[in-house]
Amino acid sequence: MASYIYLPVVGPEMIALSAQLAGVLNATVIQKPRLRLPTSPGCLSRLHATDTLYIFTHGAGRGDTATIAAKENGWLPRNRQHYDRETEHWVGGVFKAFTTEQMADDLRAEGLPLNFIDMHVLACGGGYAGALSPWVGRFCTKLSRTHVFVEVTGYQGFVHVSSGSIRVEDRNERGARSFYSLEEKAVVYRSGYAEMTAGRGRSSFARPINTRDRSHHNT
Repeated sequence: MASYIYLPVVGPEMIALSAQLAGVLNATVIQKPRLRLPTSPGCLSRLHATDTLYIFTHGAGRGDTATIAAKENGWLPRNRQHYDRETEHWVGGVFKAFTTEQMADDLRAEGLPLNFIDMHVLACGGGYAGALSPWVGRFCTKLSRTHVFVEVTGYQGFVHVSSGSIRVEDRNERGARSFYSLEEKAVVYRSGYAEMTAGRGRSSFARPINTRDRSHHNT
């Protein structure tokens, strides 16, 4: 049983953050290759059914999100991403986004074993519901067409990664911020429709929670 962090978008920011994440989760980072031959086995083919996979990217932090995304270096020098020490933000780069269908197709192309089970999407707001079910639920529906045993976990809040911890931030209607562990804000889908939370146990089923739309920005 091993843990892996998958970067579907490989840029300086995600590489730096995933190194911190790997230390907290005791996990190995797998970067999607920029170029890959169609005959190659795929970077996720090494995984086993008993492993855990964390998909690490940005999310919009609200319900009804269409895509998750991150920035990578563009082919031109002016499109390189770098860290601005004055503003303490990453700037530059080119966005690469994934719909639920595209993310499922990407995992298949990278050779994720068909009997894989334990998957987590570390993207802000991936567990929020609005008029639509959460992004992770819709994604699970797409992926379970081929990976029938998969369970996809998302988080109801903003995912904050530091060198020593991972926290999920949620805000109430007045904007007050509260921080939680991953387990406290987890929402888990199996076959796209069954939701389980850490508090109810992995074998308990409930109808998806209709969380109100949050107009948060990416973190």
